[in-house]
Amino acid sequence: MTFHLFTMPPTARPASISVVWKPSRRDLTKKPVRLTRSPTATLKTSKTIFTLTNYGKRKTIIELREEKKSLSVESRGILAKAQEEKRKLTAEESEKLDANEMRQREINIEIEERNDLNNSQLNREGQKESRRSSLVRLLRNQMMGIPQSGPEADLVSRASERAAGLEAGGVQVPFETRSPMTTSSGVSNGVIDQDNMDIVLPLEKKLVFAEAGATMLTGLKGDIAFPGLSDVTVAWDAETDNAADGTPSHSSALKLTPKRLCAYCDISKQLLVQENQDIEGYVRNLIAVAVAQKLENTALGKAASGDAPAGIFYTAPTLKGDFSWANVVAMETAVNEAGGVQGNMAYILHSKIYGAAKTLPKHTSSAGGLIIDREGNMLNGYKCLNTGNVATQLETAPAVGSTPAVNDGYGAIFGNWADFVIANWGNLDITIDNLTQAVGGKVRLVLNTWWNYGMTRTASFKTGAFAVD
Repeated sequence: MTFHLFTMPPTARPASISVVWKPSRRDLTKKPVRLTRSPTATLKTSKTIFTLTNYGKRKTIIELREEKKSLSVESRGILAKAQEEKRKLTAEESEKLDANEMRQREINIEIEERNDLNNSQLNREGQKESRRSSLVRLLRNQMMGIPQSGPEADLVSRASERAAGLEAGGVQVPFETRSPMTTSSGVSNGVIDQDNMDIVLPLEKKLVFAEAGATMLTGLKGDIAFPGLSDVTVAWDAETDNAADGTPSHSSALKLTPKRLCAYCDISKQLLVQENQDIEGYVRNLIAVAVAQKLENTALGKAASGDAPAGIFYTAPTLKGDFSWANVVAMETAVNEAGGVQGNMAYILHSKIYGAAKTLPKHTSSAGGLIIDREGNMLNGYKCLNTGNVATQLETAPAVGSTPAVNDGYGAIFGNWADFVIANWGNLDITIDNLTQAVGGKVRLVLNTWWNYGMTRTASFKTGAFAVD
């Protein structure tokens, strides 16, 4: 089996993107933070940056499912053996389980991509194949002053229709691009869903919030407010008594205003003149990963400033201490008592806690198995997700007398993620700067996006700060 990877000289490699929060449309005078570029950058396996394309024989979907099944059986066997012997997993067993889990995730992604490819195959009999839109081609046209045409012109036109008055003067690219259905006699059912290449659609797939089931709102215009709703009054009355007023009261529970998330990166002109699908995917993923990582890092953090929204852990967790099964259940209990256990329930843990939970038994006697169900990534009967973007250095023990507080905690949160809103205004605004880096044969892409987030019902969530070995 042979893997082929496109290569570029150091001058052709784009910089890694760093993203920062900046003032919104009311003040666009602040400059973005300068990004750094490593000319010796290599492939990173922890984050998907480059895509290795396998041009050799590929496994069928059936073969991939069989491989996934065998890995699952092997993992269950390792866990069963450790539980039967009432011991913790050895380092080799943990490493094998991690490898099996990683491979199963890769298989899931490959199956999903293969299904998407199969579903997009059209019966092209009697019709001309349509060209797909390209972000690289759009940027190249903009750089060279060539008017946009074809799918790129349609893309810019659709972006202008959903503009929210927040543009910074660049070319507008929507975060999602699905062209309308058109009819054709060349297809048996007479309808084709022509799906142009999604420009920054990978963004949502890279957000842990999306996997948890958070509410994603895009294409917004102006501030948006979510009303709070008190409980409805219900009572027993005599047969002829007047009914009590059961109308619930409303209040403004959450108001979101657009916050500017911006960055810039330098890309060689040589890169932009390529007509290469791998480079197309690389540029799109570079932008998507950068924005997604910054959104997660801010939303799951503990900081707040005038420019960036406050993180979930800005208010210190009241549930703290060592990570244990008792604290896992306590998080669920707190949400349950507030009537929030409904909807898209899931735990999101810092990766450090998630890793420790794979080997920690629920009880000291090892009865009941491990805290996390490795087979389905379940925790306490609910979906369990993890990311390194969750807040750290949280207080796990308060100061007592002359003894200082202990701040060795990692963040964890449980709740109904349907009550967590991620809002996006307008489009991705890209300004092409041909002059700043012209001496080096590069162009600068200045990126501006507008986001905010928040809980529509705070009682639906419970945070914790836990120490792990």
